[in-house]
Amino acid sequence: MTYRVGPIGQVVLPERVRDGLGIRPGGEVTVEGDCDSIRIRKVQRPPGSGPRAQVGLSYADAFCVATARRHRAALYAGDPEILAFDDAGVDVVDLMRRP
Repeated sequence: MTYRVGPIGQVVLPERVRDGLGIRPGGEVTVEGDCDSIRIRKVQRPPGSGPRAQVGLSYADAFCVATARRHRAALYAGDPEILAFDDAGVDVVDLMRRP
């Protein structure tokens, strides 16, 4: 299979490859390159490694964090548990903070 690299370096993974590996939109892959090849691997997350398990968030709070992460969106909250959540993949905006 030969594919063209887009103007910003993107390559589209064929649908059958994505489906076969279970890679969904927003899913994570690692990319490794050497002399003349590139290896793309699906990131495997062990059970219990999500935001709920990481810091003991409630189910509802973990759902909010996971949704923000999936959509690469900021999370606006006043909940102290969410405000204390430290994840490079989610920007948490404190609604309780006064300008």
